[in-house]
Amino acid sequence: MKLTEFLSKGKTKGERKRPVSINLLKQILDSFLYTKPSNLALETKKDVREIEAENVVFFLNIIYNSIFADLTPKEKKKVDLLPDRIIRIWKSGSVKFWTNILKNVINYQLSNIDEEDKEKPFQKKIEENRWNQIRKTSDRLFAHSVWGKADPTLDKVLNANDLKAAKREFEKRGLDTDYLIK
Repeated sequence: MKLTEFLSKGKTKGERKRPVSINLLKQILDSFLYTKPSNLALETKKDVREIEAENVVFFLNIIYNSIFADLTPKEKKKVDLLPDRIIRIWKSGSVKFWTNILKNVINYQLSNIDEEDKEKPFQKKIEENRWNQIRKTSDRLFAHSVWGKADPTLDKVLNANDLKAAKREFEKRGLDTDYLIK
C-alpha cells in the first residue's frame, strides 16, 4: 500500500509530521471494510474477506495516486514541503467528509442498492470499468479547488472533525455528491 510512505508512525520528528495518521487510516478502513461478523460458511468467508482486502488496498492506492502522485521527489522526502492542499485533505474533518462521500458515490457506481451491500462495497470482485469510474471520482474529488484555497472558516470546521458542518461547508463551495457523479 503506497499510503504508508506518508503514514505518521510517530517515532521521529519527521515521521510525526507526515499527514496520514494511524487514526485517519483507521477511519478510512472503518468506512470501507465490513467489520461485523459474517454468517457465511468459513471457506466462503475467507474468499470474501480476501477479495475485500485486495479491493481496499487497490482503492487506497487510487487515493494515494489522486492525492500524492503529482508531488516531486523532493516534496515526498521532506514533509515540510508538502502543499497546503495535501495538509487540508488530511485534516480529520476532511477525511470524515471524503470517506463518507466516496462511499456513497462508490456504492452508486457499483449499483449497490441493498443496505447490506452498501455496508460492504468491496466484498465482490470489481470490474476494470468500475475501477476506472472510482479512479475518476477520486481524481475529481481531490482536484477540486476547495483543497487548495486558504479558507479560515473551512479550516476551522475541518479541525473540529464535525461531519455535518464539514458537509455543509463543502457543499457551499460546490463539492458534493452531484459534483462527483457528473
